[in-house]
Amino acid sequence: MNPKQRKRLADKKRIAAYLSIHYARAVKDTESRDIFGWFNYWHTHIDWKSRCNRLPETRALVARLTYRLLLVAEKHFAPRQEPFQLFADIDNGDTGSNAVYVHTANPYSPYPCELEAEWGAATPSELAGVMDLAAYEIGQYDKTRYFIRRRESVQIGG
Repeated sequence: MNPKQRKRLADKKRIAAYLSIHYARAVKDTESRDIFGWFNYWHTHIDWKSRCNRLPETRALVARLTYRLLLVAEKHFAPRQEPFQLFADIDNGDTGSNAVYVHTANPYSPYPCELEAEWGAATPSELAGVMDLAAYEIGQYDKTRYFIRRRESVQIGG
């Protein structure tokens, strides 16, 4: 293995360790939310510091982990009786912008929020083969940015 290959392998291991820690933190942060309170676009990120922007494979990994975090959030908020919105924001150009959001009726902003996007957009390559397209839809709202939300006809847990 030449020095360049060794460095790339070391970079991959370092990024994997970084993402493992930060994904676990995002899950813990999500699961610590009181589901019966109100949320004004509450959100959490996996790659707060945008450290995974350099390589296409690490950007794809953060997108897949953000989708997985959306599934964790759905499971956590499923017992809530009051309506809520749950969605992911994926930015293929800046992994630090990838986040999962929860929004409810609250005293500070309108509910429901309007997610202005071109719904029915093609699945980004980073999420191809990962998403359940029967249950989720993708909306593109910028050249490299997407929303992911559950289709209205599919109930959480159903």
